[in-house]
Amino acid sequence: MYQVTGNTTYLNDAILSAEHAMTSRLTDGVFYTNETGGGDGGLFKGIFLRYFTLLAREGALSSSTRNRYINAIKTSALALNGRGINATNLLANPNWTTKPGATTDYSTQLSAVMLLEAAATLDQAFFYKDINYAGYSIGFTPGSYTHNAMVARGALNDDLTSFTLPEGYTITFYADDNYTGASTVRTASSSWIGTDWNDRVSSFVLGRTGGDGLKGEYYQGLNFNTYKLTRTDEKIDFNWYSGAPDYTMRADTFSVRWTGRIKPRYTETYTFYLNSDNGRRLWINNVLVIDQWIDNWGTEYTASVTLNANQLYDIKLEYFESYGGANAKLEWASTSQAREVIPASQFYTPPSGARQAMPVAEPAMDKPALTLGPNPFSDRIRILVNNTASAKLDVQVFQLNGAPVKPLQQIDNGGYADLNGLPAGMYVIRIVADGQIFTKKLIRQ
Repeated sequence: MYQVTGNTTYLNDAILSAEHAMTSRLTDGVFYTNETGGGDGGLFKGIFLRYFTLLAREGALSSSTRNRYINAIKTSALALNGRGINATNLLANPNWTTKPGATTDYSTQLSAVMLLEAAATLDQAFFYKDINYAGYSIGFTPGSYTHNAMVARGALNDDLTSFTLPEGYTITFYADDNYTGASTVRTASSSWIGTDWNDRVSSFVLGRTGGDGLKGEYYQGLNFNTYKLTRTDEKIDFNWYSGAPDYTMRADTFSVRWTGRIKPRYTETYTFYLNSDNGRRLWINNVLVIDQWIDNWGTEYTASVTLNANQLYDIKLEYFESYGGANAKLEWASTSQAREVIPASQFYTPPSGARQAMPVAEPAMDKPALTLGPNPFSDRIRILVNNTASAKLDVQVFQLNGAPVKPLQQIDNGGYADLNGLPAGMYVIRIVADGQIFTKKLIRQ
């Protein structure tokens, strides 16, 4: 109703409802963890999460409120992905913190799908037809979009009036196709794009203004024994409780290696705070500053390092989980920097092709292998290239005659490629990982 009328009374009512859920229905960062059955009980929290996420993307919210809501959605999705899915059949439990048995009811499964779909929109910019984030809304992941690419997603040419940007993103609008003509750069959400740019955008480039997180490599075994997956983690602030980071992994006896670069805001001596269950090792600028590769928990370890403002330093954190609870948190502080969990804006994933020296031997890798699905697909597919060090995949879709139908996308290895808007038919997808090229035919239902 707020989006339709612009009356803030409706927005305030929505916030009151959301705050009630935040205070009374959120346990250990996860929504609704006391379900005992399916049916409506299994379905309606998914409906709640879908519309709660729409509210969390609302441009009129304060940044602090928006960030609280987004964090609750992400932690719920991480709990489901790590603890609430049965890896053998991909079924979900009504309780997102425990695995289901051999069967589940459809409403419960649909609720889990709603949560994961909602969480996937949090890193997208949204375009709106009308002022105050009203009219149709179309989400876009980082990338470059021509006129045809915009239309393929459902955003009409010369039809943008307001937009929302996730924190840390920037967007360059162009008046003409193919990134030509007049342009304007925006770094924050806007309920009114302005008289000069209303109904004028024909192409755009969306990207981050700061960092994107760290490369996380996940293994089964205490010492990086069996490779499982690679993903980008925005920050190191995890509590997996008695579960695993991903449904494809077993709880207990796993290890993680995070690598990338870190950019301090000030030229000062920084104190790094590391608390984990269990072992941990931290390198800053290729110097081992915390070395506690032991099976303990509940102890905070610190290290002080002098760093220069806006300079990139290599960082590496290794962690293992033995048994029971599992968590890891990395913070920093300096004279000018209040203590905080180091945010994604100050982390940068390793440059393409970069490799850092590792103190333990890397496991021998078999020939890279491609897994993707579903095929036939409807609007997106999950793509995983096993046995590769690449955290990112370059993905593009072509017609059978070789003509591209989607702009080049860069996605996380194991993440989803957006193929929404393609007509029914057969296509060819091309995936590049560490120089290895894969091609496969796809069918759009």
